[in-house]
Amino acid sequence: DRVCPANIFEMMEDMRARWLKLREANPGPWAIFSISLGGMITMAWISRHPEDFERVVMANSSAKPLNKFYERFSLVNVRFFPSFFFNPSKVNRERTILKFTTSLVNDRLEEIAHKYASFSLDVKKLRETGIRQLTAGARFSMPGNLKDFGKRKKVLIINSTGDTLCKPVCSEKMAEFMNAKLVTHPTANHD
Repeated sequence: DRVCPANIFEMMEDMRARWLKLREANPGPWAIFSISLGGMITMAWISRHPEDFERVVMANSSAKPLNKFYERFSLVNVRFFPSFFFNPSKVNRERTILKFTTSLVNDRLEEIAHKYASFSLDVKKLRETGIRQLTAGARFSMPGNLKDFGKRKKVLIINSTGDTLCKPVCSEKMAEFMNAKLVTHPTANHD
């Protein structure tokens, strides 16, 4: 029921406020794992609160100015937007998302689409949230203080050669900038 912030740092502070309550009940050490837009939120988080996590793992993420816009988001996927943003069927929307973000669940595609549809947003809320998230992601820039962050904390960057949404080079450049370990999955897609 909450409105999604349209800024990565605002998303991070919103999540962190809720996480601090969890951490209070469950003292660390803590690690964070994130994918795609979540990786951008993680970058914002560790740039402002580096003490929060002992280990950081990010998969298939990107950031300006390290990556060009066409590396960060494959324009081929724009063809899925009408089905994603306007389809009133939650199952059809989830099926569409799975088709362009996964490659290893084809035998379970229908099962997973139905499961995800059970907690999917209504189409109007999905459109609003999706536009806000796309805008925030497109505007996000790598914080400069993350240069060589991997020398201060354990950082693992994961990418996948089959990613059809975000080119693997994005993670490669992030790992180089952060001085982090990079591991590549040979067949997985974005998620």
